[in-house]
Amino acid sequence: MQTDSAPGQDAAPAAEDVEPIWNPTPSADQVRDIVRLFQCRICHLPYNEPITLPCGRSMCKTCLPPTHARTAITYPNNPFRVQAFACPFPDCGKEHVLDDCGVDVVLNKAARIMANEINKRQTEAANLGITTNIQLPQPETAANETALSSSEAHTAAADKKLVSGDRLVATWALASEGDLRYDVGIEFPKDDVSGETPTHPDEATAFTTETLSKVQEAMRTEMDCQVCYTILYDPLTTGCGHTFCRPCLHRVLDHSYYCPACRRRLFMSPLLHRNACPSNTIILNITEIFWKNELLHRERVIAADRLRELDNVELPLFVCTLAFPDMPTFLHIFEPRYRLMIRRVLDGNKTFGMVLPKEHTRPGEMHFFELGTLLRIVNAQFYPDGRCLIETVGVYRFRVTRFGELDGYAVGETERIVDVPLEEEEALEASEVGSDEEDSRGRSPPMEGGTRGETYGTTNGTNGSSNATTHNQRQPSSTEALSDTSHPSQESTDWVPKTATELNWMTTQELFRFATDFVQRTQEKNIPWLTERMLNIYGPPPQDPAKFPWWLASTLPVNNAEKYRLLGTSSVRDRLKICGTWILEMQKVHWSLNGCVVL
Repeated sequence: MQTDSAPGQDAAPAAEDVEPIWNPTPSADQVRDIVRLFQCRICHLPYNEPITLPCGRSMCKTCLPPTHARTAITYPNNPFRVQAFACPFPDCGKEHVLDDCGVDVVLNKAARIMANEINKRQTEAANLGITTNIQLPQPETAANETALSSSEAHTAAADKKLVSGDRLVATWALASEGDLRYDVGIEFPKDDVSGETPTHPDEATAFTTETLSKVQEAMRTEMDCQVCYTILYDPLTTGCGHTFCRPCLHRVLDHSYYCPACRRRLFMSPLLHRNACPSNTIILNITEIFWKNELLHRERVIAADRLRELDNVELPLFVCTLAFPDMPTFLHIFEPRYRLMIRRVLDGNKTFGMVLPKEHTRPGEMHFFELGTLLRIVNAQFYPDGRCLIETVGVYRFRVTRFGELDGYAVGETERIVDVPLEEEEALEASEVGSDEEDSRGRSPPMEGGTRGETYGTTNGTNGSSNATTHNQRQPSSTEALSDTSHPSQESTDWVPKTATELNWMTTQELFRFATDFVQRTQEKNIPWLTERMLNIYGPPPQDPAKFPWWLASTLPVNNAEKYRLLGTSSVRDRLKICGTWILEMQKVHWSLNGCVVL
């Protein structure tokens, strides 16, 4: 049977083409797998307010293990990310932040629908007198059972029960009563139990088929992605508990880091690699069991879309200067080849790549550096002679993997560069500053003007110490300490770094404050109208440590080789440390004191 479809798209499967998930009679394994989908691996009961962990596994909210406070982590500066717990699943073993584990909205609704439908059918089965024999392995047998398949269960020593309801209802009843562990299989023997006879197989089979159809119909509306409004494909659950298709969430993160459902900030890698952002295992299995044909159709449509995208994979490249994400770049386009490129870009998606040229290259070599920034045109003004002025803003970083030439300008295939997941960012900070043992960190002895263990911008003096600040003494600020770190004040115990190695001792927030204090002090010494002009172009210093290095690189007179290092970094902390080395060098040669820094 054929149906009309849009050009380039496959027709959706017709209702009569959908194969049943149970044919002709659901086996013990099929019934057990369906019940297991809604059964917690920790408490073995049906889900009660299930949460999906960042590793993709699910459990009841009440089954969460005890939490502990994490230390030596300051970025992001979010008090809700302090509490964490060790994943209770042995096949994961990672540490999860409590704030990343909201109640799974889709799974919670699906579990409630399943329970409600089963309860209704249980009443109907009791009225019809439908019963089912279920054979369970003995406790010692279940303990030694290594496979989940009931066909591999030891049936020699087993506990046989006659339960009210068809196969699905009876199995669910055992799980609800706590008599069926998650990892235990079942069988449906045909012999009697204590002289009682189960319902005729044909009648029970028809009842089970009807039960599954009702569950399938009731759950279907909850399995739609709230971005594309089709069935969830490769479902990915956010920390706030909302689930979307992985391709859909990928497109969302291209434009915003906020959940499309609740607008909460998402701390997820924009690339959504499966090793960093695993799929929701339970919802994935639910959709594959109940709507397999619909998923196959969705997969064909997505594959066709990807093929169309591959028809235009080469990105136009402007070989000119450095640009950075979230920062403006203003360009005067006058060369004929780039005038053609910009016209084509404006007719398309208004994006192109900016890369830095190399001074010396051999024939056939890439005549520009491989790292660059994708720019989006936000404004363009053309002149009668064909020249134009364009205003762009940086979108993201990329690496050129293959390059060529089109009508005189460079084009290339690129791969996006993103930061490591937030968990790795936090682990990096904890590994560098979390230890107080000098030998284990290889730290040098305490420096003049401060001791190891003191933090930037704090005072360790007390009223009972010789370094205490009296009531009449003015305590120097951290910015004043920065102005001359080689001669620490006798009245201050503020610690400031003097070498690049000492930057490793600082927390991420301290690195951020170190850089922002430098900017504030420099602005106070700079020419007012020049500072105002720079702020009009680039805006005030961002308060987000992730964006601040791009702003600083855009405003500091640092050579391009140093700025280029930022493009290859994969963590906020690494970028802040690079900025810290610039500041240390400038203080060493007193550039800031001579008014050479334009901020």
